[in-house]
Amino acid sequence: MRINSKIQELEQKITALEKECLTLKRLEKKRRETQEKFKALYDRRLLCIYAHDFQGNFLDANMAALNLLGFRREEIHSLNFASLIDDDQLPKALEELKEIRQTGFQKNFMEFKLRKKDGDHVWVETDSSLIYRDGEPYAILGVARDITDRKNAEKALRESEEKFRTVAEQSPNMIFINKKGRIVYANGKCEEVMKYRRDEFYAPDFDFMTLIAPESSELIISNFKKHLRGEEIAPYEYSLMDKNGKKIEVIITTKLIHYEDESAILGIVTDITQRKQAEQEKKRLEVQLQQAQKMQAIGTLAGGIAHDFNNLLMGIQGRITLMMLETIAEHPFFEHLQEIENYIRSGAQLTKQLLGFARRGKYEVKPTDLNHLVTKSIQMFGRTRKEITIQTDFQEKIRTVEVDRSQIEQVLLNIYVNAWQAMPGGGKLKIQIENITLDENFVGPHKVNAGNYVKVSITDTGIGMDESILKRVFDPFFTTKEKGRGTGLGLASAYGIIKNHDGIITARSKKGEGATFNLYLPASKKSTEEDRRHELEIAAGSETILLVDDEQMIIDVGQMLLNKLGYRVIATRDGKEAIEIYQQHKDEIAVVVLDMVMPGMGGEEVYANIKKINPDVKVLLSSGYSLNGQATELLMRGCNGFIQKPFGMQALSKKIRGVLD
Repeated sequence: MRINSKIQELEQKITALEKECLTLKRLEKKRRETQEKFKALYDRRLLCIYAHDFQGNFLDANMAALNLLGFRREEIHSLNFASLIDDDQLPKALEELKEIRQTGFQKNFMEFKLRKKDGDHVWVETDSSLIYRDGEPYAILGVARDITDRKNAEKALRESEEKFRTVAEQSPNMIFINKKGRIVYANGKCEEVMKYRRDEFYAPDFDFMTLIAPESSELIISNFKKHLRGEEIAPYEYSLMDKNGKKIEVIITTKLIHYEDESAILGIVTDITQRKQAEQEKKRLEVQLQQAQKMQAIGTLAGGIAHDFNNLLMGIQGRITLMMLETIAEHPFFEHLQEIENYIRSGAQLTKQLLGFARRGKYEVKPTDLNHLVTKSIQMFGRTRKEITIQTDFQEKIRTVEVDRSQIEQVLLNIYVNAWQAMPGGGKLKIQIENITLDENFVGPHKVNAGNYVKVSITDTGIGMDESILKRVFDPFFTTKEKGRGTGLGLASAYGIIKNHDGIITARSKKGEGATFNLYLPASKKSTEEDRRHELEIAAGSETILLVDDEQMIIDVGQMLLNKLGYRVIATRDGKEAIEIYQQHKDEIAVVVLDMVMPGMGGEEVYANIKKINPDVKVLLSSGYSLNGQATELLMRGCNGFIQKPFGMQALSKKIRGVLD
C-alpha cells in the first residue's frame, strides 16, 4: 500500500511538473513572440531610438537611427556619442547629458548636428531620459527626429532675409514692411529721407499715417485695403510728410506678402520730389516761352501798326506846321491848330509806347550807371506821390549798362505808377539794385545770353494780383483800370523796351501780398558818360535835298516843309528811281533823306547803291520805327543821322544842318 501510495504521489508530482513545464514553454514562447513583436516595432519606427551609457558608448539603436547615420548594426557597439556630434556642439551636448544624469529630468527638443558615416551632416531633434535597472539609472534612452529639411529651410530663409536686408539697406529707394498699420521694417533710406530713427518707426504707438500728407490719406487707406483683399495695385504717386513737416513727393510700388506668418504690405518708395520740381520748372519755362512767343507775335503786329500810324501823324503834323506858319496867333483857328499839335504829340507818345513794346529799336544808347538813373527817377516820382514811402537798397560799384536812358526812365515810371495805383491808401515802394550772374537755365526761355547782369527789383505793398491777372500783366491794352483811366500799354511797353535791350523782365505777385517786378539788364564794360542836351531851333538852308519815301503824304508834306526852310527838293517814292536820280544829280544833291521801310527796294539797299556812286554821300535816315538794329547798322556803315516820324520843322531843320555842317 505504501509503495502504491508513493507511486501515485510521484506520478502526481510528475504530472504537476509536466504541467509546469508546459506553462513555462508557453510563457517562453509568448516572451519570444513579444520580443519579436517589440523588435519588429522597434526597428520599424520612423523615429530614431537609441541607448548609450553615461560614457557615451552606444548600447543599442533601431534601424531608423542606423539608416539615418549610415551604420550597420554590428558597428553599433564601436560607436561613441561624442564621435557623432559636430565639434562646435560637443560641449553643449555633454552639458545637456550631464544635466539629465544629475537631475533625472527628461530633456526635450534638443537640437544637434551629427556626422554620418560618409562624412555628411544631419540635424536631429532629440528627447532624452534615463533608463533604470534595479532602481538605479544605468543608461540614457534617446528618441530623435530628422529635422535636416527644416534646418535647411530655416537657413535658406535666413540667407534670403540677409540678402533682402543687404539689398534693402543698399537701395536708393525707401523700403518698408507694414503689418496691421505698424512699420515692422524700414531701411536706412527711410531714416535718411523721413528724418525718423528706426526705433521711432518700430515703436508700438507709432502711427503709419503720421507719414502721409493729409491730401493722400484716403488714397493710401483705399489701396492698402485693396491689397488685403488680394487685389493688385499699379505703382502710384502720393505725398509724404517728414518729421520736420516737409512735403516729399513719391511714387510707391506695393505687394502683399507673408511676414512672420501674417499678411503684410511690402512697399518700395522712390523720392520724386526733385523730378516733380523739375517738371514744374519745365512747365514754368514752357509757359514763359509761350508767353515770349505770344508777346513777340503781338509785338510784330503792334510795331507795324505804330509805323503806319507814325506816317499818318507825320502827314498831319506837317500840314499843321505849314498852316501855323501862315496863321497869326490872333486868328480864331490858331488855338485849334495848337490843340491838334498837342493831340499829335499824344498820338506820337502812344506809338512810342507801342514801338517800345514791339522792340522796334532804341533812340540813344549810352553807357549808364543805373544807381544814378534810378535815383533820378525816384526823386521825380516821389515829389508827386507823398503818400508812398520809398526805400532803396543799392549795391555799390554797380556794373555799367548800355541803355536808352529815356526809355529805361519810362519803364521805371510805368512800374512806379502801376505800384502807386495798387496802393490807393498809400504804402511802401522798395527798389533794390545789385550785380548778378545769370546761367543758361535761367536765360534759356527768354532767348538772351547768359552772363553778368544788373538786377533792379521794384516791390510794392499793394493789393497784388491773382494768377489770371499775372499771366496777362504784360499784354498790350490789358488793364484792370476803369474805362478812361489808362490805355493798358504801360507794362506792355516796359516789357518791349527791356526785351529790346536784350534784358529780362518778370513779375511775381499774390493776391493781397503786393507785387515785385524784376528787371535784368546786360552789363557792359564801357564807362559811363555825362548826358548832354541841346536846345532845338529852326535852322534854314539852301542846298538840294533828295527826299525818298514810299508814302505820298510824306513826300508832299516833306517837300513843303523843306521848301519853307529854303531847300530845293527832288522827291521820289521808288528806291530804284532814287538811285537813278542820285546818279544824274550827285554833284548837286547835298543830302539824301531816306525812308528805311519801302516796298520793293528798301532803304538799306538804296543806301548801298548810292554809296557805291559816291562813298562820301550824306544820308539822313527816316522811319516810322525808332532806331532799330537795321538803322543802327547803317549808321555804323556811314549814314550820317536818324530822325523818327512824326517830326516837326525844328527837329527836321536841326537834323539836316547837323548832317550838312
